[in-house]
Amino acid sequence: MTLSDIECEEAEEKLKNNIGKILKTGSHIFETRHRKKNGEARDNIVSATAIAIGGKKLLQSIHYDITERKKAEEELSRFRFRLEEMVKERTRELHESNERLNEEAEERLKAEEALRNSEKDLRSIIDNMQDTFYRTDRKGSFTMLSASIFDLTGYRPEDLLG
Repeated sequence: MTLSDIECEEAEEKLKNNIGKILKTGSHIFETRHRKKNGEARDNIVSATAIAIGGKKLLQSIHYDITERKKAEEELSRFRFRLEEMVKERTRELHESNERLNEEAEERLKAEEALRNSEKDLRSIIDNMQDTFYRTDRKGSFTMLSASIFDLTGYRPEDLLG
C-alpha cells in the first residue's frame, strides 16, 4: 500500500501540528488513522524526522501500518477485561465460601464446647453418686467407672480402666 492509496488529511494535519516538536527534537512519533479510497480505516504510526541537508531542514515521514496490531491490542484488551471479570467473580465465590467455612467452624467450636461441658457434667454426676457406676466395652474392659468403685474394690478408677 502506498501513500497515494491513502487519504492523508489527518496525518498531514498532525504533522503540521507537530512540526515544532520535530524540528526541535529531531524526530517525533505519533499515531493517525487513514481511510483508503474504499473507506476502509487503517491505523498508522508516523515516524517523522527532521534532516539537515545543506543548511536546510527537511522533513521526512514514514508511515507504518499498525491496523493488525491495533486489532490485536483491542482483542487483548477484551480478553483482559473478561479475565478481570472472571477473577472478580471467583474472588467473590471464594469469599462467600470462606464466610461459610468460618460460620461452620464457629458452629463446630460451639458444639465441641457444649460436648465438653456435657461430659464434664456427666463426669461430675457419676463421680458424686452414692452408687457404683461402670461401663464396659464388648470385650468386658471397663471404659468408665465412678469414683465410688474405690470404696467397693479398693482400686482407683484409673487403675481399672481398660
